[in-house]
Amino acid sequence: MLLFKLIVLFISLSFTAFSQVVMMTVPYLEKESVVYADDFTGDVGNLDDRENWLNDRPSEDIVIYNNSGDNVIKGGYTYYAYCAYDAVLNSDHWAEIKVDNIGSGFVGIIVRYDSSTGKYYLFMSDNSGSRLRIVQNGSALSLFASGSAWQNGSVYRLEVVGYELRCYKDGVLDTSIDGDGKYTVGEPYKIDGNKAGVVTYSTGTSMADDWKASSL
Repeated sequence: MLLFKLIVLFISLSFTAFSQVVMMTVPYLEKESVVYADDFTGDVGNLDDRENWLNDRPSEDIVIYNNSGDNVIKGGYTYYAYCAYDAVLNSDHWAEIKVDNIGSGFVGIIVRYDSSTGKYYLFMSDNSGSRLRIVQNGSALSLFASGSAWQNGSVYRLEVVGYELRCYKDGVLDTSIDGDGKYTVGEPYKIDGNKAGVVTYSTGTSMADDWKASSL
C-alpha cells in the first residue's frame, strides 16, 4: 500500500513539473531587419548601370568616381538626380551615407521613394549648408528646412517614421535642422513610398561613400 501511494505521488509531481514546463512563456525573438549597403567598389561609371540601383530618369546621372583609389558617388547632372536601391523596405525606414568631401554641388540620401509618383524625401548638403526637401520628378516641391553644412568623415542619416523626418549626424539628431533635427510632414507632402537611395544636385566636388539603408 505504501509503495502504491509513493508511485501515485511520483506521478502527480512529475505531471505538475511537466505542466510548468509546458506553460512557460517563450520570449519573442524579434527578427533583425536586413541592412542593404553599397560602398561603390568596382567599375566607375553611372550608378544606375549597376544591377541593384534604379533610376526612372536615366538621363540624370549619379556618377561613381574614383577619388584617390576610393570609389565614391558625385553629381553627374546639372539638376536633381537620384537612384533608388532595388529593395522594398517597410514604410518606416532609414538611409545613411558617409561624407567623403563637401564642396560645390549637393550629395545626399533619399527615403520613401515612390516610383508611381517620382516623389521622395531628401537630406543633402553642399559647402553652403544642408537641405531637407521633397522632390517630384526632378523638381523640388517644398523647402522644409536648412541646416549646417555636412562635415567630411561624418555619417548622416535620414529616418522616416510615420510622417516625421529625423536627421542625424554621427548617430545624434542634427539640431541645425528645425531646432531639434525633426520635421513633421503635413498635407499635401505626405509620401508612402518604400525605397531608399541617394541623391545629388548639380555637378561639383561633393562626394560620399558607404551608403546603407534598412527598415525600422
